[in-house]
Amino acid sequence: MKILIIKLSSIGDLVHGIPAYLALKRNLIKENPNLQIDWLVYESLAPSLFQSIKKENLVILQNRKFTTLIRKASELKNQYDYVIDLQGLFKTALISKIIAPNSNYGFKLPREDWARYFYKKSFCDYKSIESKKHVIDQNLELIGSFLNELNCNQGELDLSIDFGVSMQESKKKEKKQCCFIPATTWESKHWALENWVHLIQGLDENQYNFFMTGSPQNQDYLEQIRSSVSKKIQIVTDKKLEDLFHFYQGMDLVIGVDTGPLHIAAASLFSQKKDKKIIGLYGPSSGSRSGPYGFKAISVDKLYGLKASNKKTKLKDHNSINKISPDMVYQQTRACRRT
Repeated sequence: MKILIIKLSSIGDLVHGIPAYLALKRNLIKENPNLQIDWLVYESLAPSLFQSIKKENLVILQNRKFTTLIRKASELKNQYDYVIDLQGLFKTALISKIIAPNSNYGFKLPREDWARYFYKKSFCDYKSIESKKHVIDQNLELIGSFLNELNCNQGELDLSIDFGVSMQESKKKEKKQCCFIPATTWESKHWALENWVHLIQGLDENQYNFFMTGSPQNQDYLEQIRSSVSKKIQIVTDKKLEDLFHFYQGMDLVIGVDTGPLHIAAASLFSQKKDKKIIGLYGPSSGSRSGPYGFKAISVDKLYGLKASNKKTKLKDHNSINKISPDMVYQQTRACRRT
């Protein structure tokens, strides 16, 4: 049996898809010893899957051009028994139809409405982008429905959460490790610099060693935060995506906005039994739907009974993330526990 998962981007979306991939494999492998499950993904983001998925099971798209996507879909036509679109976009649904016209599956009410017309069969009776159900649980629900469609008769399905991240032995430290993740691609997801300064100044330097992670493109912004506080902060911008998993395993406290590395941190720390804390800050997106899984999200939609805007600019989003005060976050550094 050959199955293709379609989830092209982004980093957070890819991490959120890992438990679904592993659950699919876990439930089918016994009855299908020759099972092959591949994953179609953009080349630049593929390293975010290296900790969990074998590289030979990644089908790579060299760039984001639509012509490249269609060409790849044509190459893959009729090579898979089933195709599952976890992305729910018009383009991903279209290529799922090209690859497996009579055996492609997706969400009944996907992120982009037109996508649903391309699926042979769809599952889950709610609008995926508007649901408060976490996207990881949505993906697992779709996988569970697909497995039931196959009459997977192995008793009760195992849809437990697993990110497939290997654990490194931790070393004893004199202080706890705290990491900030302040940079992201959406303007509306940036928490104001003065809020970061207020928060960091309130944390105890005798209790924590401080780190900040980001890409090399974020260097100036991270330097701006560091130069505005009196605390010593080590800026880390040289980690590859696949190396971030083990880096975050060494953290005791992670505070960040809704961005890929925050979800890598959550995947890295999810299975640890130690008292680890992650706090995600959510304005335009919903923490209920896409918060750091198993950890705490301070989410404006929940705080104020609002609908998440999912708008990329502060103007269109009304600068919602800055309704979260540094004091709210500081209180969670003391109180939050894994859920």
